[in-house]
Amino acid sequence: MRITYAVTWEEPGGTRWSGRLELGADELRLEGSNGDGAASKELPYSDVNRFRLARSGEERLQGRPTLLLELRGGEMLKIAGVSQPGIVAELSDRLGVLTGDPKAVETAAIVVPLRPGSRAEVEKLLRNGPPFDPSKLGLVRHEVFVSEEEAIFVFQGLPSVFARRLAEDDSFWNAATEWRPLVRGRARFADSAYSWS
Repeated sequence: MRITYAVTWEEPGGTRWSGRLELGADELRLEGSNGDGAASKELPYSDVNRFRLARSGEERLQGRPTLLLELRGGEMLKIAGVSQPGIVAELSDRLGVLTGDPKAVETAAIVVPLRPGSRAEVEKLLRNGPPFDPSKLGLVRHEVFVSEEEAIFVFQGLPSVFARRLAEDDSFWNAATEWRPLVRGRARFADSAYSWS
């Protein structure tokens, strides 16, 4: 599956182009134009040393949030979104997964306290899976652990994508009404205290 974004980018030499960025399985592709003509560029993820979000106004492209890609030769490619809020953060998250950067994938756990005797009903609701498509929400892994007293929802994936898309997903919020009679108290985030891989 290819994902496409409307972008402006600046080549290491300073030439700017407007067009689209496509994320493929092994490379990103830029296609666009400026007043001098058209351009097309294929960049394998293996040619990207590292990337980060621009921190200062000098690093930004036309004052917009900008993703900086440091290429193998040390040159910098700048990419800024066009008319899509949050595009640079989402693009950074997706690139992290596609390039195999383990820091890009975040894990969050939500602990939901359960009413006494509700475990069987909770497990019944969970048998059908979540009320959303995990891959469409930017998740790479999703698990739920259940005890007599609580359910622990573990989300692993692209944080900026997941949070935004979950907020827009009606099926998730509709399913929350089924859970209401089973929940005792407020859900809370659990912080990571130790991790090993």
